[in-house]
Formats: sequence, structure tokens, C-alpha cells
Amino acid sequence: MSKLITLLILVTHAAAQTPPRWWLRVADTDGSSVCISEDGKVVEPAGSLAAGAAVPSPDGQLWVRAGRGRTGPRTDLVLDGNNRKSLHLTDTPGDEAYPCWAPNGKAVVFCTRVGRLWQPMRVTVGSRRGEVRRLATYDGNVVSPTESSEGLIAWIERPVPKRFTKLPKGDLVLTTAGGKERVVLETAGAFLGCRFSPDGRWLVVARSGAIDLWDVPSQKKTRTWDLEKLGKKLHNAMWAHGAWAMSWRPDSQAFACRITFLGGREGNAKVFGDHEVFLFPVEGSPIAKTLDAKHGIRVLWWEPKQR
Repeated sequence: MSKLITLLILVTHAAAQTPPRWWLRVADTDGSSVCISEDGKVVEPAGSLAAGAAVPSPDGQLWVRAGRGRTGPRTDLVLDGNNRKSLHLTDTPGDEAYPCWAPNGKAVVFCTRVGRLWQPMRVTVGSRRGEVRRLATYDGNVVSPTESSEGLIAWIERPVPKRFTKLPKGDLVLTTAGGKERVVLETAGAFLGCRFSPDGRWLVVARSGAIDLWDVPSQKKTRTWDLEKLGKKLHNAMWAHGAWAMSWRPDSQAFACRITFLGGREGNAKVFGDHEVFLFPVEGSPIAKTLDAKHGIRVLWWEPKQR
């Protein structure tokens, strides 16, 4: 594991500077969007954006989405951008899902269906169709891959369940980009997704009822937010399901996400969180911001903005 350990130790930190005021871009599913200040106190209207489930690049200039394949009833990854034609990034035989941009915006890690299993892949992004490379072969399903600025990739491995379950348990895996060396950070968890911070220092992991913060160099979990307690505090909800659409602030000191809260009994359940954004600082308490959204909201990216 010497190569992986060396890569982990090489995580660097930028010199301390006066941070800009960061604003979070959030979109309604109809394409309208707003900017939320980092303290959650100010909301300002912003321009229209691509609607649907497209995933924006770190600077918001390009979008990757699942689209109809060129041949056959399958799904490719399609690249869109301002004033440019759509470009099919991939052309593999199977469906593709779980796209996540590399921090520099020059590649996308994703999963493709090989037979009945989801497997991890990586594709470069440029003016032409990207170069697709398989990252590993696993005898189960791999979901939610994420790439760090230090050349590491994390994902969730789920063994094929013997019988159907809504959220099969799996392992949280950290690997080199070549997939030759790997560390299992945690096993048998009900993991939903994971994302590296832009500087590669942190890995935030969503699981059923909680969010964990991992320190990548030490491979240790440093903080856990209990979403059940947060749900009771904010909504008197009996149970919190999990976090979605996690997006790190560029200074790696905070991230934003959606959280789905479920309260009440079966048949009379009430869903919370549809119109809320949550801001989690690495140090400090989370902030909830309710928006006047008509169709539900998507957390997109952070940007510096002068008011």
C-alpha cells in the first residue's frame, strides 16, 4: 500500500488568504436559479440554467447528463454547454449513470452497466468524444464514484443481494486512479454517496440517517452529523433518510446538500426537505435555508460573487 499511502500524504493546503464571499447556486427543476450566501441569510435571483438532472462542471460552464444512446435502447453520457452542440462523451454497450466531475473539470468518473452489474469508469472531457477507461472490475455493483485532486478515487461497492432490498449495504472504498491499490474505509454500511473536497483533504459520505466526514490523509472519520437529531430539531420528524447532491465549496471549508426527511406513519407520511438547502461547515453547526421553489430544487455549485 506504499503508493496509496504516499498519495494520501501528498495532500497540500493553499497558503492562507482572505477568503472571498462564496455563494451557492441552486436551481429549480424548471431551470430558474438563485444564489444563496454562505451564511444562508441572503438569497438573490440568478439566470436560467439547464433543467433536468444534468450535473454541472465545477465552474458551471459544462453539463454532463444521461441521454439516449446513438445506437440501441441504452443511455450514454452527453456533454452540453453554453452556445455549443451536445456531444456524446461515451459510446459503451451498456447504460451509464452516477457521473461526477473531476475537480479540474477535465474528466468525469461514472458507472456503466456491464451485464447486470454497475462498474466504475472514467472519461476525459474535451472537444471530441472522450477516452473511456475502466477503473476496476468488481463482482457486485459500484456506485457514486468521486475523484480527488490528488489522483485518488472513492466509491461504494455493494455485493449483489440475495433478495431485493431498497438500500443494500456496501463498503466504502478508497483507491488509486489505476485501481491497483485500495483501502476499505468502512464495511457493511447503508451508504448513499460520497464526494471529495476540492483540495482532496476531506471525503464527505452520506449514509442512511447520517453524514460522515473523513480525513483522507489519516483515513479516519473525524465528524458525524446525526440527521435524525437534525430532523427532530428542525421539523419534529421521526426519521431522516439521507443527504443528496452534495457540493463542496471551493475553499474546502463547507459543503451543501439536500436532505430528505420522512415523518409520520406509513400511509400518513409527510415529506420534508423538498424546498430546503443545507449548508454544513467543516467546523460549526449546519444551516438550513428554505426556498420558494415550485418544482423542487437542485444544489449545483459554489461561486465567488460581489454584491
